[in-house]
Amino acid sequence: MAQTASSLQALKHHITSTRVTYNRSIYSRGLNFQGQVGISNNYNYQHHYVPVPRLQNLSLARLDTDHSQNFAVLRNAESQYDSLLFWGWPLCTRTTYRFIEHYEKVPRIVRGIQKLTPFFKSGTKEPILDSTFNKGRIAKVGLGCGFMSVVDEEGRVFSWGDNYAGQLGLGDDIHREQPTLLQTLADQVIVDVSSGFQHCAYLNDKGTVFGIGKNNRFQLGKRKNEDQINQEIFDKYQGAVEIPHTYFNGEAIKQVACGKFHTLFLTVTGKLYATGFNKYGQCGVSNSLYVHVEEPVQVYTDGMRVEEISSGWHHTLLRGEDGQLYGFGARMNGQLDGTNHDGREEQCSIHQIKLPFTQKIKSFKAQNLRSYSITEDDQVWFWGGYYYNQYQKLCIEGFNLLNEEEGLPKDKKIVEYGMGFAHDTVMIEEESPVVKEVKIDTQ
Repeated sequence: MAQTASSLQALKHHITSTRVTYNRSIYSRGLNFQGQVGISNNYNYQHHYVPVPRLQNLSLARLDTDHSQNFAVLRNAESQYDSLLFWGWPLCTRTTYRFIEHYEKVPRIVRGIQKLTPFFKSGTKEPILDSTFNKGRIAKVGLGCGFMSVVDEEGRVFSWGDNYAGQLGLGDDIHREQPTLLQTLADQVIVDVSSGFQHCAYLNDKGTVFGIGKNNRFQLGKRKNEDQINQEIFDKYQGAVEIPHTYFNGEAIKQVACGKFHTLFLTVTGKLYATGFNKYGQCGVSNSLYVHVEEPVQVYTDGMRVEEISSGWHHTLLRGEDGQLYGFGARMNGQLDGTNHDGREEQCSIHQIKLPFTQKIKSFKAQNLRSYSITEDDQVWFWGGYYYNQYQKLCIEGFNLLNEEEGLPKDKKIVEYGMGFAHDTVMIEEESPVVKEVKIDTQ
C-alpha cells in the first residue's frame, strides 16, 4: 500500500506532453554589410543561396527575418525551453541606433562610408545563442525597428530593445537589453503579436487588441488624454492600452497586422478595418481624402468575407472567402503584383492579384517591400522589392519561383521564407518532423 501511494505521489510530479523534433537547415543570400547572411563574409554581396554553416540539420521550430536581422528558434524535444539564435545587426534590437534607415535612404553614401571608414561594420557575422532568453516555448515573434516581442505558449509577452516611444509596453521609456515580462498584459492570454516601425499590437484569446508605442500617425487610432489632446505616444507610461471594440461595431478581432505606420484589424465575421498612415492607400481608402486615417474605419470589400491578412511596410495582402489573393497600398516596388505600373505609387482599393499558378494558396505574407505565397504543393512564389545590388532599380519585375533559385536544394520542402530589407533566408526540411510523448517534471 505504501509503495502504491509512493508511486501515485511520483506521478503527480510529471505530466506527459507531445513534443516535435525537426531536422531543418537554413540558406541565405543578399547584402551582407552587417553579417545578416550569416556566412562570415561581412560587407559583401552573396548572389545565390548558400547554406548558413551553423544552421544545418538542427531542430529549428521557426525563422524570423526583417530589416537586417534574423532570429531562429532552436527546439529541444526533451526541454520545456526554446533557445533563440540571432545573427545580422543585433543593434537593431539592442540600441536606439537604426542603421537600416540610413541605408534605405542613401545606400551609395553609406556603402562608401562603410568601405573607407571603420564605421557600420559591427554586425554579428554568424548565428549565436541569445543567452538572455530562457523563458519557455516561443509561439509568436514580432520584429519592429529597434525592438522585439516574443509570445510564449502560455500567452505571456516578453519584449526588449528600443523603448523611447514606449513600444516595449513596460510603462516607461527605458531601453532593455534583456527580454522583460510585459506586466500590463500579465493577466491576459496573448495569442498573436504584430510589430510596426515603432508600435506594436497584441491580440488576446477573447478577441481584444492592445496597442503599444508611437501613435504620431494614428497607427493605433485616435486617443486623447484628460485634456482632450491627441496623443502621439500611446500612453507609454501606462503600458499596453486596450483598443475599444466600439471601433469594430462590437465584434471580436481574430487577426491583427501592423505595417510601418498603419494597423489592420480582421474581425471574426471577416470584416476588415484599418487606421494610420494612408499615403499609398495602405488603409484601403482614398489617399487624396485621407493622408491619415485617424481611427479604425472599415475597408470596402464589396461584401466579400476576408479570411486572412498580412501587412508590409506600406501594402496589404488578404485572402478572400473565394481563396483568391487581393492587395492594396504601395505598388512602386512591385509588391502588389510584380510591376511598378510606370511609377504609379498607390492602389487605394482592393485589387485582385493575378498569380501565375492555379493551385490553392496555403499561406502568404507581405513584408517590408515584398510579398510571397506558398501553394498547397509547396511551391513558393515571391515578388516585389529592390534588386539587391542595383538600388537604382526599384522593382524586381514579375513573379519568381523560389524553389528554382540557384543554391537551394531542389528536392527539399521549403517551410519558412524570411524577407529582410536586402537579404533573404530560407528554411528547408531535411526530414519529416518526429512526434513523440515525453514526461515533464513539474516539481
